[in-house]
Amino acid sequence: MLRRLVAAASADSTDVQYVGLSGISRACLDAVRRYVQYGDRIESAKVLTTASRMHALLLFIDSSETVAVKSGFSSGYSGEGPRTFAETLRLLIDYGVDIEECEVDEAVVARVDASALTSKDLLLLASSKVVRPCRIHDYIYDGLGREGRQREQWSSIRTVMPWSLIDQRIVDLALRFFEENDDSLHRGFRRLEDIVRARIESTGSSSQLMAQAFQGENSRLTWEDVEPAEQSGRAQLFVGGYLAYRNRRAHREMQQRAEDALPEFLLLNHLYVLESKSIDRLLAPPSTGGHTSAKSTKT
Repeated sequence: MLRRLVAAASADSTDVQYVGLSGISRACLDAVRRYVQYGDRIESAKVLTTASRMHALLLFIDSSETVAVKSGFSSGYSGEGPRTFAETLRLLIDYGVDIEECEVDEAVVARVDASALTSKDLLLLASSKVVRPCRIHDYIYDGLGREGRQREQWSSIRTVMPWSLIDQRIVDLALRFFEENDDSLHRGFRRLEDIVRARIESTGSSSQLMAQAFQGENSRLTWEDVEPAEQSGRAQLFVGGYLAYRNRRAHREMQQRAEDALPEFLLLNHLYVLESKSIDRLLAPPSTGGHTSAKSTKT
């Protein structure tokens, strides 16, 4: 932490990013959640505390970024500011972040809120005395109480689509998923049926079609270097997925929260990925126990 502050202060211009809104605790918590959600490695954090019990944060991320979270946090009374401050500290601790606190002049936090920290400020923070004994857990207890200290943090983070994992053939459905999750899932299952039906030249549908395509030694589609048991297991994913999810959507409109429907969409996406890696059994080379070079045929 000390090295990072000195490095930022030594740059031609202070290398600090600013997030959150002064005096608005929820905006500051959401700013921290975005870094956690995106998977940034927050190495450490420094709480900047004023005499009036206002708090800002410095986050040190991925060995290269210094982020200042503006003073939306407070302590010393009951209310939204202390509660949200406690939630933020709990989130950082659960994420494995080392947290220190230092007491600073009101003017330093004012410059954080104005996105105007100076090199002198950063050098001062680098040499500032860490508050001892540590008060971080006191802030959490005061803001959330005994029960709140134990509650799950991860469920409060916004549910998002993991875009890097999504099969290109259903990106359009993923884009509208959070507005129309039932329709996206229904169309996604039907689209996969159309793809498989065309590949194996079948007139079947739903789980029957998937069994015909993937199940048993005489299935039309298979995968390279896959043992019979694994072939059977993958086939059951297709058949079971359609029995468990597709069929109910074909007969009635489903009303679900996006948070509850997203795991089903990710399962459907996995079926698309498995289908894309499958090959026609007639083109599969004889099993030799080693790796083969046959290419998969993608739709």
